[in-house]
Amino acid sequence: MYLLFFDTETSGLDVNEDEILELGYAIYHIDNPAPVVMKSKFITNQKKQITPEVTECHGITQEMIDLLGEPGEQVYAELSADIARFGIKYMIGHNAFRYDKAILKNNMAMYGLNLPEVIVADTQTDIKYRTKSKSMRLSYLLADHGYINPFPHRALTDAMCCAILVYMYDIQKFLEVASTPMIEIRADVGYNNKDLAKALGYGWDGERKIWIKTIRKYHQKEEVEKASFPVLELQRVG
Repeated sequence: MYLLFFDTETSGLDVNEDEILELGYAIYHIDNPAPVVMKSKFITNQKKQITPEVTECHGITQEMIDLLGEPGEQVYAELSADIARFGIKYMIGHNAFRYDKAILKNNMAMYGLNLPEVIVADTQTDIKYRTKSKSMRLSYLLADHGYINPFPHRALTDAMCCAILVYMYDIQKFLEVASTPMIEIRADVGYNNKDLAKALGYGWDGERKIWIKTIRKYHQKEEVEKASFPVLELQRVG
């Protein structure tokens, strides 16, 4: 079985309005931590010019896109072809479930294309790391495992850094976790015991006035068992 690790660099954080400026991905056989395919694609932007503020985030300039950019329909068709060719069932990235999956799906739709039916696994949420990191950002997690990304915020190297992390753990367990839906759970606590929810990573939803947390369904039983308060499932996410 082959796995596809991917990342995007974009014109902003709005998954509905912003564009992917760079798509990077690498394909690995599940039994071999060395890529068989590596691709880095700049994509011609359609909606607006790249601002200095955007460039400051990842280093991509309008001049780079003008010189090296390829039409979106061509890049996304090539991605779909590689997914089909290698029988890809899992696409893996960092913060991919919440962000990269959504912006990729929406950008492909701009060209009348659909993201193939795959499971999106996430190295930010689907690995139970051995040590507690200062941050769940990719650079911190990588450093905790003895590696440094030589080119952070470049799509291909970020994707390959995700592969480094995944191959240091039980891949089958990682994929099993990722194969379950993401769900939203609620901590049934009042004001006097809200600190119990905060200690377990629940966040306050001011609009609904509840303490919530997003987890994989795989971990629901564990969440219920470790909580000293009732835990309620609300809905699936994504």
